[in-house]
Amino acid sequence: MCLCLGKHFINEVADPVQCSLRSSVQSDPSVRLIAEENASNKVLLLSGGGSGHEPAHSGYLGDGMLDIVAAGNIFASPFSRQVLAGLTAVEAHRGYVTGDKLNFGLAAQKARMKGLKVDLVYVGDDVLVKGKSAVGQRGLAGVVFVHKVAGALASQGAELKAVAEVARKASHQMASAAASLDRRGNVGPLVETVANILDMLLGPNLDAWYLSPGRPVAVMVNNLGGLSVLEISVIAEEVLSQLQARGLVAQRSMFGTFVTSLDSPGFSLTLLGLNQESVQLLDAPTTAPAWPRAISSPKIDTTLPQRPVHEARQTAVVAVSYSVVMNIIGSIHKAVKEDEPRITEYDTIAGDGDCGETLINGVNGLVQASASFQGSELDLASVFRAIYAIYLNALALFLEQIGCNQFQNTLKALPLIISDAASEALDELCKYTTAREGHRALMDALIPFISTFGQTQDFPAAFQAAVKGAERTRDMQAVLGKASYVGKELLNEKGGIPDPEALGVVSILRGMQVALSMTKPDM
Repeated sequence: MCLCLGKHFINEVADPVQCSLRSSVQSDPSVRLIAEENASNKVLLLSGGGSGHEPAHSGYLGDGMLDIVAAGNIFASPFSRQVLAGLTAVEAHRGYVTGDKLNFGLAAQKARMKGLKVDLVYVGDDVLVKGKSAVGQRGLAGVVFVHKVAGALASQGAELKAVAEVARKASHQMASAAASLDRRGNVGPLVETVANILDMLLGPNLDAWYLSPGRPVAVMVNNLGGLSVLEISVIAEEVLSQLQARGLVAQRSMFGTFVTSLDSPGFSLTLLGLNQESVQLLDAPTTAPAWPRAISSPKIDTTLPQRPVHEARQTAVVAVSYSVVMNIIGSIHKAVKEDEPRITEYDTIAGDGDCGETLINGVNGLVQASASFQGSELDLASVFRAIYAIYLNALALFLEQIGCNQFQNTLKALPLIISDAASEALDELCKYTTAREGHRALMDALIPFISTFGQTQDFPAAFQAAVKGAERTRDMQAVLGKASYVGKELLNEKGGIPDPEALGVVSILRGMQVALSMTKPDM
C-alpha cells in the first residue's frame, strides 16, 4: 500500500504493517509473529487495533503485559479471523481476555463456540465523545493502563474473572482527552489548553468520583506522534502544576509516546484513579519495550541550594565614564534594532532565519545588564550565537588584562586598548571555529575591522573596512553553516545576498561609531 498522509519513509513499502510487526519480533526474541492462522503460540491476554498508533499495541508485548496483539491496517480494526487466530493458536487453560468491539466481539463468539473461555473488556476513556456518538466512547492512550494492570495480574496466575474485573475497573475509573494543532479551534495557549482538558476530565457531568480532589491518580501525558520530547516535557510540567492546584495527587506520572496517531501534532492526557492494588500492578515489572518506568511523585523541595559566595577577584579596569558606556550600548541597540528586519530577511534565505532575532535579543540583554554592569552567560551567551559570545567574552577578558597595566585610564587611550584586546580576542575565537575570512561568515567583517583598527586606531576607517568585507560576501559561496546548503541561485537573488552574520557585526560597529563620534575626547 502507499501511505499518502504527509511525507513518510514508508511510502514505498508494500506492506508497512507486516514490516512493523517483523521489526517487533526481531527486536525481542521472546516475541513470535503469527502470520498464518495455523501458527501456534500460547495466548493469555490479547489486545489490538489499527496500525498507525505505534508503539501501540505491539510495543506492549512482554511478560507482565500483553501476550498477543492483533494488528489491523492503518487506522482499521483487525479482522475477526486475525483475532480468532490468536485466540485459537494454543489453548489457554485459564482463559483469554480481549478487547475492542465488533470484530473482537465476533471473534470471541466464535472462540466460545469452540469451547474456549473468553472475556471481553471494552476501553472507552475518551470523554470528548461520551454520550455524543452513536458509536459510543472510543479508547485513547488509557488503554495502556488497562494493558498494564491486567497483564500484571495475569502474570501472577490470577483467574480469568479476576483479570477481567481489574481491567474493567481500570477502564471505568479512567478519563482521557486530546488536543491537536491540526484541528481548528481545538487548542490555544498551553495554559488554557491544559485547563480546558482538565475541566473536561474532572467536570461534574462525568460523575468521576475516582478523580475527586485529594485522591491519588496516575497521569499519562501522551505524544500523538508529532511533538518533540521538549514539547511533551513542557506540557507535562504544566499538567502537573495545574493538577496540584486542583488538589489532585499525581502518585504516578508518565510522559512520552504511548499511543500515536501517525504524526499528529498533539497530545492526550489520561487520568486514572488509583488504589493500593492498582499502584502495585502499575509498579509490577514487565519486559514490554514500550512501557516506561512509572515515576512516583513525592513532594520534594525543587529549589536549588544557594551557591557559596566567593570573594571577587581583583581585575584591571578601564576607567570610562558611565555615560560613555551607556551611550555606546544605547547606540548599538538602536542600530541593531534598525537593521534587524533586513538581517532576518537575508537569513531566512541564506540561513535558518534566526540571526536577526538572536542579535536583537542579545543587545536587549546587554541593555538590561548594563544597568549594573553585570553581564552574565544567560544575558549574552545564551542569546548571542555562540561565535558572538566567545569573541565578546574573550574581548572582555583581554580588556581586563591590559587595561590598567599599559595605558592611562582615559578615553584617549581607549582605541589602543580596544585594538590590542580585539586582536587577542580574535586569536581566541579562532581556536573554536574554523571560519575565516572568505568563508562567507561574520569573519569577513570582523577580521578586516580588527586588522585596520590595529594598524591605524582609526575607528571610522576600520568600520568602513568591515562594511566592505560584509559587501564582498554577496559574491561568496558559503563554506560552513546552513548557507553552505543553499543553492547559488538563491544567494544570487537581488544582486547577491550578503552574509547575515557579517551584517550583524557591521550593525554593532555602526552603533559604536555613532556613539564614539558624539563623545568628547576628554571624557
